[in-house]
Amino acid sequence: ALDLFDSSIASKENASVSAIDALVTAYHLQDADLYYHYLKIVRDTLYKDYKKSFYSYAYALKSYYAGEYFEALSPLMHPNSNAFLKPNARLASKLFLMFK
Repeated sequence: ALDLFDSSIASKENASVSAIDALVTAYHLQDADLYYHYLKIVRDTLYKDYKKSFYSYAYALKSYYAGEYFEALSPLMHPNSNAFLKPNARLASKLFLMFK
């Protein structure tokens, strides 16, 4: 799976989305080096997608997986589109439970 994400990142089309997918995979594999590698790619590429419907959700995912839980709430509470409302609400509820 990571090879596919890497080739997608290399194509530079929605690189941030592929980097988030790879980041989550590395997180679940508990591979810290890969995790930080993909987190850097997300941080370096996500800004290019600020006009896309997935931006606020992707920003929240990046923040969540980076351990920036409070920062992740803002894009979830103020999404830039209606495209990801269910996963958006699911992540927001998970974060609110952390702060309870």
